[in-house]
This record gives sequence, structure tokens and C-alpha cells, in this order.
Amino acid sequence: MAFCAPGQLASPNLRNRSKAFAIKSPSPSSQSRSSSIKCNFSSNPNLEKPLVTNNKPNSKTLPLVTKTLGVTVASGLLYQFCFGTGGSGGGFGGGGGGGGGGGSGGGGFWSKFFSSPAAIAKDEESPNQDWDSHGLPANIVIQLNKLSGLKRYKLSEILFFDKRKWANVGTEDSFFEMISLQPGGVYTRAHLQKELETLATSGMFEKVELEGKTKPDGTLGITISFTESTWQSADSFRCINVGLLPQSKPIEMDPDMTDKEKLELFKSQERDYRKRMAKARPCLLPIPIQLEVLSMLREQGKVSARMLQKIRDRVQKWYHDEGYACAQVVNFGNLNTKEVVCEVVEGDITKLDIQFQDKLGNIVEGNTQVGVIMRDLPRQLQQGHVFNIEAGKQALRNINSLALFSNIEVNPRPDEKNDGGIIVEIKLKELEQKTAEVTTEWSIAPGPQGRPTLASIQPSGTVSIEHRNINGLNRSVNGSITTSNFLDPQDDLSFKFEYVHPYLDGVTDPRNRTFRTSCFNSRKLSPVFTAGPGVDEVPPIWVDRGGVKANITENLTRQSKFTYGLVMEKITTRDEQSNVSSHGQRQLPNGGISADGPPTTLSGTGVDQLVFGQANITRDNTKFVNGATVGERDVFQLDQGFGIGSQFPFFNRHQLTLTRFIQLKKVEEGAGKPPPPVLVLHGHYGGCIGDLPSYDAFTLGGPYSVRGYNMGELGACRQILEAAAEIRIPVRNTHVYAFVEHGNDLGSSKDVKGNPTEFYRRAGQGSSYGAGVKLGLVRAEYAVDHNAGTGAVFLRFDGTQLIIVNNCKESIWPGILGSAGHPSPADGGFHLGSNEQVVLEVPEKWSGRLWGRQGCCFDQNGKGRCVTGDCAHQLHCQGTGGEPPASVVEMTLGTSTSPLHYYDVSLVDGFNLPVSMVPVGGGVGCGIAGCETDLNICCPSALEVKQGDKVVGCKSACLAAKSPKYCCTGDYATPQTCKATVFAKLFKAICPRAYSFAYDDSSSLRTCRAPRYVITFCPPK
Repeated sequence: MAFCAPGQLASPNLRNRSKAFAIKSPSPSSQSRSSSIKCNFSSNPNLEKPLVTNNKPNSKTLPLVTKTLGVTVASGLLYQFCFGTGGSGGGFGGGGGGGGGGGSGGGGFWSKFFSSPAAIAKDEESPNQDWDSHGLPANIVIQLNKLSGLKRYKLSEILFFDKRKWANVGTEDSFFEMISLQPGGVYTRAHLQKELETLATSGMFEKVELEGKTKPDGTLGITISFTESTWQSADSFRCINVGLLPQSKPIEMDPDMTDKEKLELFKSQERDYRKRMAKARPCLLPIPIQLEVLSMLREQGKVSARMLQKIRDRVQKWYHDEGYACAQVVNFGNLNTKEVVCEVVEGDITKLDIQFQDKLGNIVEGNTQVGVIMRDLPRQLQQGHVFNIEAGKQALRNINSLALFSNIEVNPRPDEKNDGGIIVEIKLKELEQKTAEVTTEWSIAPGPQGRPTLASIQPSGTVSIEHRNINGLNRSVNGSITTSNFLDPQDDLSFKFEYVHPYLDGVTDPRNRTFRTSCFNSRKLSPVFTAGPGVDEVPPIWVDRGGVKANITENLTRQSKFTYGLVMEKITTRDEQSNVSSHGQRQLPNGGISADGPPTTLSGTGVDQLVFGQANITRDNTKFVNGATVGERDVFQLDQGFGIGSQFPFFNRHQLTLTRFIQLKKVEEGAGKPPPPVLVLHGHYGGCIGDLPSYDAFTLGGPYSVRGYNMGELGACRQILEAAAEIRIPVRNTHVYAFVEHGNDLGSSKDVKGNPTEFYRRAGQGSSYGAGVKLGLVRAEYAVDHNAGTGAVFLRFDGTQLIIVNNCKESIWPGILGSAGHPSPADGGFHLGSNEQVVLEVPEKWSGRLWGRQGCCFDQNGKGRCVTGDCAHQLHCQGTGGEPPASVVEMTLGTSTSPLHYYDVSLVDGFNLPVSMVPVGGGVGCGIAGCETDLNICCPSALEVKQGDKVVGCKSACLAAKSPKYCCTGDYATPQTCKATVFAKLFKAICPRAYSFAYDDSSSLRTCRAPRYVITFCPPK
């Protein structure tokens, strides 16, 4: 038997009620990027997915207590935490210091709860199993030992009777958490006896009895009568972290021991417990919370089992609210003394394990050097710290910002060698190192007779190459060449090639400086030579810039960076015919063109050469609150001429931009929650001292200066001042906004060589006001030109449309998962009836995956299951991916400056529905990704997933066979040894435009620049 000190009871078994709840929080690639955090506590190291317990009012906590938390980083993303025993539990009772199982090694009364046979019986017994009638008259009270050992009794009623209060307690009482029995469940006498033994030895009760009462329908009602355990009052409270202390074994007392030997054993355990307490660290629980607990103890008087449950809940609530998701109260010691000791396993990190995976999740040797990843991990995620969910989120954001990985997971799990310790696994899937792409568009110009000829067909497009993560140090080379006519590219050929070298001072250096060098050639229309109101259209002047730039960027803080470098460039100004133009032009009354305008270059020849230094400091602490930008952004830029170049230019050009995004109302953050109203205040000042070529003059007017005017319509000046205010009000699924703006040249237009402002009759200053609304990808706004007193409607386009179409005969439930730092549109899932479609707007740079779910049934709270593609039994996936088999559409969208979109359809996770992704309006060269054939019809029987007699899914070979050959593990973990299996070849033969296995070739990856894409389930053939 377990030995207890005189006057003490064994530790009370405070059972935790299982809970499941969610909290919303966190690059170019050839596949969608996803990321997650999982905190798994399980005795089975082979578990691949967290287990979820049922959340029923009378349910007990299983050996694995699961809590699910989802977080958006901004990155809309899901983080799952599975809580387990949380203790190093080792025996019951057994120690000095009194009742709390002082020397139990952190397990104490919890260990009984987490390991008791009665606790496991709930899993073994089903409420719907066959049962036997008691065969006795109704309303007879029957003792447990009088029940038949051969019958299976169905329980129709369970009551708890408090002998001290002489009344039944309600189901809300915490004692109901302790039992595994359920009304409607079927149990044998042995199970009921085990349940009684567990309650009797839990330490929660001085006395507990179980008796049955026969019901007319043949079922039994049971009553558990108890007298609650109490201890003397306490006037102090202490909290310690016992997470990494070695497990203590329970001590059995020899029944033949004398009283003296028992006393010596007690003193020995007392000494051991004091030593244990001395080795333990103070827990993280702050003093105000400890004082609150102490107040609870003093108000109660005697310490009771229910009081300990309340203390446990309060302590754990603080830990979990503060992000210590793996912390768990495991024991109370020193009961029946004046001090209550709360023992907590906080989740100390004992090891950091970085793993690289292939597309199927098999561990492989990575190309990226570990130091590159380690330097971006927050300090709180390092060994010796307590695991915190916020540190996990920050790790995801930091690693995601490297743009090296398609999938990122942070997975804390118990350290089997160190009781109470946590090993943090970081699992990474690397992007392809080398990519090359060619996108083409064809324009047809009329020939001499007005009809197109072969010679007049002009192919245009872009050639892009990239080699990322050179030597595993995140160094990269990328380049692009763009022209509107590949047959005669000299007219408008533009290019940019760039080399990026991060960690200039070494991976371990905290300065984190990045070196960049690039060569470039670009052409842009100059807004300096723009007509004012009432002036005839001005012939345009184009500015060609070609040269070399080199700079170093240093991250001063997470929010601030400093860039400094050197620019050498040649500037050429040209007219519409691409001829060099030394002066601005205007149209004469007779229709001719006069080139008597302001000089276009500093030299007056139309060609300048410059060498100057450039530096800027950026401070940006903005964040997203339910999709709305909130925070501050400041930028200061300085260009300094050194007198090197045409006309020996010496100048100092400087700019300061200040922007404030002020949140006007506090809102609850989370997926599906409305964004707050935001007030935006913006100011911009620029000035130049010394030489100023016209192409570098500040211009007033345009969508990024003063709205309501064309680019440069207000003037070109040496000094500029802009001020603006905008208020953004959220409405259903979008927002409306109103703005007022003003721009002024501060009288400096005359100081620009040739005074372009006066020459083209511009005002030099202006104001505007108006309002707008975002309609899908379109921003429609009405702006009033205050100078003229007239208004106009302006339309701007941004983002990408995804048109989801259900061409299947039955309903489907599309699921959507945004990658790290990206939101999941439509809360991650919705219902789509047959022949219905929805339009989703996703922002630029969005990355994620989309799949179809079949055979779903959800209740009014969005809880339920799907036959295929299920995501955590929810309608709104909220950051959870779909269970295989599922046909998955993956995409990573570009930006306005790098507009190329990547997308594919993957069958690596198996197949459940035909699907295709078709670009709309992307031009020639955009391919269709998809698997448009129903593979379920020809699915091998070994891979079939059936609902009744119908095949609803086809597993991948890995999912079905789980062998190294099919999963590309072990000896098959490299591209050389992992070859397409017969099943993958079957998938590829039928669906050549989809990925079929981990190392499939890149022919299934598509690229495009389309503004919208149609994703069709069960596409027509």
C-alpha cells in the first residue's frame, strides 16, 4: 500500500475536463506554403496527428487531453496544441511534506487520473453496445457486490450524493469531471468496481460508496455517495516548477513494519520532499495571481478538494492565457500544513530539433545550413526556456520571411528522456533551388494593306531565372528580361539581374547585414513633362535608366532597417519615336511639334551620367488586425551627389514620409471577425539642394500624391509638401473610405531648370477630397479637384479573383488553407451546391491551397464530418488542412512589381474529386493545371476509399502501403532512388497536368499573370 504521513491523505486526484477550443492569432514558391505549430503529448511516438477528445459535460479527461488553438500571422494560419499529462508523474502518495504525494516527482494525484483503468474504460465501452436487463423488480436498491459478474448493465442515471450537505450535487459540480461513466453507457460489474476503486484511492474523498437502483426498463441508476476530503486551513501559497526533476517511485509500506520503522520512513520521505522542493525552480506565476490564490484559500477556511480544483483552474488559466500552452498543474503538496505547494510542469525546452522533409514528409538531408534557421529563432524558443505559443508564432514568421521553404511546422513534443521536458521539432520543406520560366504574349500590328502579316506579328514577354539558397546560406541570383518585341528587342529591352548576399558578416553575427548588387535597364514615362488643365496634350518624354547599384542593408531592429550604397547610372531621355530628346516638347497650333521646352537632362544633351550615394532608414511597426493595417510607418531617404558625372553634379536630395494607421475602435481579433475602423494620417516632405535634373524633380498629383489629378498635373518642383487624411469604415465583406489631400510646391517650381510647371501651365499646388469603396479587386472612388471644382470617378485594380465552380452533381464543401502569414478566405471553408459558384478575392502575394470535401454533415454550430477532405470536423477549416485522400489546388500569387503567379494541382495526397484551375485574361503561355478525369473509377482496389459501395477517394500509394518504396523514405529518400511507382505512373498517365509523387517533374507547375482564375470541381470534358 502507499504510505501516507500521519494525519495526511494521499494526493487528491483532480481530473481535468477535456476541452476543445480555438483561438485565432502565424514568397514565391512553386507550391502553396503552409505552416503550423503542434504541441503533442502522447505516449505513442508514432502518432502523426493530434487526438481530439469529446467535450461532453460529464466526460473525463483521457490519457491525452487535447486543446486546439488556431492562430493567423499573420500568417492566417493554424496552431494546434495537444495537452497531455504534463507531469513526470510517478507514483501516488509516497512522500513527506504531507498529503499531496510530496515525493511523487510531479505526478502525485494526477498520475492516478491519467493512468487509471477506469479512465480508459470510457474508450473501451460504447453507449450503443448490446446490454442485459437487470432482471429484478423495479426501484430496488442493490449493492455493487450483488450485481451479476456476467451481465452488461446499461446506466440510465448517475447521481452524486454529498453526505455532508445531505443532498445530490448538480452535474456542474467539479466531481462529475472525475468519473468515466456516462448515462446510456454499458458497463460490467468489473468496470463499476474499478471506477469505485479509483474514486476511493484518489484522495478526494474520506469515504465514497456506489450503489445501484433498478429501473422499470431494465436499466440501472447509480448513486455515488461521498464525504469530501478536507485539510486544515492554509495561510501561505507557493508555486514551483517541477518539470525537469527526476521521477520518484511510490514507496510501499511493509505491513510487518514497527511503528518506529514507519516513523523513520515518514521522516525519510519528509527529507526527500524538502530536497525536491529545494531543487525546484520558482514557477512563472506572477505575485498578483499568487496573492489571488492565497485570498481564495483564506476565504475558504479549510482546504478542500473542490478548492484545489479551483486553484488548479486559475493557475492553468493564467499560463494558457499568457501563451504557455504546454504548462500543467500536476500536484499539490504540503497539505495539512499552513502552506499549500502548487507543483507545475511548465514545459521546459530541453532540445531543438530541426528536420528537413520532402514533399511527402519524409526526413531528408537539407540544403539550408542550420545556422541560417537558428539565427532567426526567438530566444524564448531556445533550450532552457519555457515553451510559449507566441515564440512559436514568431518562429514561423521569421522562418517564413526567409522565403526558402514551402512548408514550416513547429512541433513541440515530450522529451522521453527528461521528465517534463519538451523537444521542439522544426520541420521544413525546401523550395526548388533553380527555376527558369518564359512567359510570352503576342500582339498583332496591321501590315501595309491594313491586314496583319507574318512580319507584323510581334511576340513579347519575359524571361526569368532564379537560383536561390546558394551554398545553403540564402544567397541568390535572379534576373529577368522583358521586351514588347523579341524580334526587335533593342527598342524597349528592359532587364534586371541581382545578386543577394545575406549575413555579410557571418551567420552568427547579430548585425545581419545584407549585400545586394544589381545591373538594370528600365524605361518609364516622365510625369515632369505633363500638361496642366486646359492645355493641349503634351508629347511624352520617356526616361531610360541603365546602370549598376550596390548597397548594404542592416536590420537595426525587427521594425527598422538602414540601407546605404552607391548608384552609377546613365540616363537617356527619348521621345515617342525613341529618339534622344534634349528638351521637352509641346504641340503647335498648326499640329507641329516644337522642342523648345525645359531641358530634359542636366547636361542639356538628352544623356546624363551620374554617380551618387543613396541611403534610407525605414521604421515599420504596422500589423494586421483582422485584415486592417494598424501602426506606424516612417521612411527617410537621402541621395548625395559627389560631383562625378555630366556637368559634375553635386546635390543633396532628401525625403521624409510619415504615416500613421490609427485604430479607432477595439475589436475582437480572429478569423471572420470584422476589422476596426482606421484613421490614416500621411505626410511627405522632399527637398533638393544643389544640381537638380528635371527627371529627378518632385512631381505633384496622381494616385500616390494628390488624388483627383493626373500624374504630375499640379507641378514639378524642388521642394514638396503633401498631407493627407483618410478614414476607413468596414462594411460587410469590404470597407468604404473618405479622404482629403493637399500638395504644395512651396514656391520651388521656379527653381527647377526651365520651370516645367510654368511652361506647361500647372498650378503648383492643389487639394482634393472624395470617397471610395473596394468592390472585389476594384477600388472605385470619386475625387473632387478643388482647383477646378469638378469631380471624377477613378477605378484602380489590385489583388486576384478566384472563381470557385461546382460542376459536380452533388454538393461539395471547399476547404481553404492560407500559408504562413496569409489569411484563409471565407473562414477556410463553405458549402457550394451543385452548379453554384462563388467569387473570392485574395490579396497580392497570397499563398495557400484549396480542396473539395464530399459527403459532409454539419450542425448549426459548424461541427460535423466529411467523408473525404475533412478538416478537424469543422465547416470552417480555420487553419487546418484536409485529411487525405484529397485533390489539392496549390498556388502562390505574385505582386504588382513581380506579377508572376505559380499554381498546380497535386495528387501527392491522393484523389477525391476531379478539379482544374484555368487562368482568365492571362495571355498566351498560361497553362491549365488539373486532373479532369475521375480517378475513382479506375482506382486500384488496394487504394479505394468507399462510402458504402461507392468509391469516393483514391489513396496515394504511400498512404495505402506505408512502405519506404512508395513513401520515398529510407533507401528511397532521394530523387535518384525515389521513382514513380506503378500507381503514380497510372495517375500521371491519366492526369499529366498534375503532380503525382514527391519527385515528380516540374511540368505540372504552371505560371501566369492572369487577374482571375476559375477553379472547377468536376470540370466538363
